[in-house]
Amino acid sequence: MIPLGYTTCINMVRRGFDLSGDLHGEQDPAYLAIFPLGDLLMFAILLTAALGYRRRPEMHRRLMVFANIALMPAPLAHWIGHAPALAALPGAIIAIPISLFLAAAVGWEFRTIRRVHPLTWAIAGSMLLSGPLRAVVIGPSAWWHSFTNWLAR
Repeated sequence: MIPLGYTTCINMVRRGFDLSGDLHGEQDPAYLAIFPLGDLLMFAILLTAALGYRRRPEMHRRLMVFANIALMPAPLAHWIGHAPALAALPGAIIAIPISLFLAAAVGWEFRTIRRVHPLTWAIAGSMLLSGPLRAVVIGPSAWWHSFTNWLAR
């Protein structure tokens, strides 16, 4: 998953559009690369941690749930290309379902064990804040564009 996602993202930057043709527009591909690359990084970290905790079922399950949520923005983003009416709100089309997935993970844990583990709060909060951080701070920065263009050369 990680090598394929990385290769696909870098090819998007090289070509100036995603390989499926769903996501086209006036956005800079170097800027857009922050989202799939960031999601892949989150997925890799959570998956590695989950594999390390596979003998502790509750920790493993918790980490795997969040690893799967980290991969959800890509299919949600492709809805934008198939529904022109959604193109006006691309951030909301991704942020709202991801927020609901994170809320469901927290709610499920509260409902089943009557408390929310601090790790669940930390991961959910980090994932929730990572989108705006990538969109406003990292993605538009000159060093990110330089780094992304270096990866794509």
